[in-house]
Amino acid sequence: MKPSARIQRWADKAEELARVKAEELQLRLELVAEYFPQGGDGTVKVDVGAGCELAATFGTYFRLPAEDKTRPVLERMALADPAGLLLIGRLVKWTPEVRVGELKKLPPRMAKLLAAILTTTPATPSLELRKPK
Repeated sequence: MKPSARIQRWADKAEELARVKAEELQLRLELVAEYFPQGGDGTVKVDVGAGCELAATFGTYFRLPAEDKTRPVLERMALADPAGLLLIGRLVKWTPEVRVGELKKLPPRMAKLLAAILTTTPATPSLELRKPK
């Protein structure tokens, strides 16, 4: 059975979007290399004529490994300096995440306690058209 016209239109648009995103990224990287060869930090602007500016925003992602690998280093840092604990408290933020599998196993009494602070929002559904092989 053939997918409906609307399903096929969505699948075509999804493929087109992937191509357009890849092309946009390539063009963006080329323009950044051309107009901002020195790179930068934060937002850097350049005049491109006719009263227009091209602005590039540069940034860096900083990530730490899992808590079991990070904590020992932080503990050593805390011992290395009198202000270590205070510095570490400002340096690293721990973001609580819910493990859904464990959440579903909670006894009702514990689930009720957690429900008082737990916020849920629906995720955007993914969709994939799987064509026959």
